Amino acid sequence: MVNLIVSVSEYSRLSSSNVGVKVSVHDRNSIPVPHQVGVTLSPGKNSYLAIETVKHIDKTRESNCVRHDRSLDFFPGYSYAVSTCRIDAEYRNYADVNKCGCSPEVNPSSNVNTRNCTIADICCLFQERRTFDPSVNCPPSCEYLSYDIQPSYSDLYTDGESGRINLISLYVYFDTMLVTQLFTDYSYTFANLLADMGGLLGLFTGASVISLLEVCILLFDVLKSLLLTPRVNKVVAELENKIHLPEVEIEEPESDDSL
Repeated sequence: MVNLIVSVSEYSRLSSSNVGVKVSVHDRNSIPVPHQVGVTLSPGKNSYLAIETVKHIDKTRESNCVRHDRSLDFFPGYSYAVSTCRIDAEYRNYADVNKCGCSPEVNPSSNVNTRNCTIADICCLFQERRTFDPSVNCPPSCEYLSYDIQPSYSDLYTDGESGRINLISLYVYFDTMLVTQLFTDYSYTFANLLADMGGLLGLFTGASVISLLEVCILLFDVLKSLLLTPRVNKVVAELENKIHLPEVEIEEPESDDSL
């Protein structure tokens, strides 16, 4: 359990009309991005966050995905993720000598030599952040972990009104210790295509051979009826009549009465 005091009286309506905090659940080796995957908590509530771990494995992008061991210049101690890569690419854009020539306060790797940005660089940082799109430089990760959050809330009981409007009680726990694995793979591969084509080709070939023989027999009968004129038929009949097979006489055996 974590108790958070938000100090509502210190909020400025010029910046935002919302009161509360935003919580992001992430892997310890990744950079949190609460503005993308955060859960908003309001004061005066008991907030319960039930977490379920999901492991994503994408088999369709093995040729262009990135492993966890890819190093990042400004975040060498973090695992690779698309969000971390985008932030790192943004920092590298800031550090360009032709841009701002500085970077926010981080601990970059030894091969990065750049100064920390100051107040004088704020205008340059805002300008570069609006115009730079790092998504083209960040291919997806081959596999990564995400956490599905199921929030629930209840009213917070306190003795005073001040404590109720300033206090947030946060409970974070695992809904289950099981890890759900989501595999993304092709449902119809090139091997399936070859197998289906082979089966269809075999069926088509067998049917074609039988049909071809039947067509040949039909053509032969048609040609025979067209070429064999009545005169030819008469000659063939005369030849058949002239051909006689020799007659062979078979003597019957004598009966037993002659003995």
